[in-house]
Amino acid sequence: MNVNLIISTFRHGEEDAREELDETLRDFGDPHPECVLSEISGIVFAYSTIDPFEVIIRFRELVKDEPWKVHYILRVLPIEIVLPTGIENIVNASSDLGKKIQAYESFRITIEKRHTSVSSSDIIAQVASLFTNKVSLDRPDWIILIEIIGSITGVSVLRPNQVFSSIIEKRRNAI
Repeated sequence: MNVNLIISTFRHGEEDAREELDETLRDFGDPHPECVLSEISGIVFAYSTIDPFEVIIRFRELVKDEPWKVHYILRVLPIEIVLPTGIENIVNASSDLGKKIQAYESFRITIEKRHTSVSSSDIIAQVASLFTNKVSLDRPDWIILIEIIGSITGVSVLRPNQVFSSIIEKRRNAI
């Protein structure tokens, strides 16, 4: 299965989140989204024919207009490249995707890993060495997102607002 979205949900809420995601992606216009449970509790993988960054925008609009429609989906992460887990693969993907970061822009490396012994500090050191840009942990222009889930890794280079969190969006809209 292809993956361009990683969804997090409550532990043991995976099936409900998968159904909610499938229905929502169909409502967004994808006639045949692929949504499958991962081996990790709380994680669902998905592939949509809709650009994953557009999915984030549409989720934000959905929560603004109809917040009650999102119950089980906590977070949606757009994934640009999926590859076998390995430091060299991750560094190469980060280098390719990192070309969109301009010399004057700051970045942060975010690694989330499950079921792997790959060293986060080794990945950070090698990926960071690719860039001469300023690092900003609090307010980066870009995030190099590395999601390691066992033998597969998803990598994206995205703006901080290109991650969807239903909790944050619902709070933001309640104000």
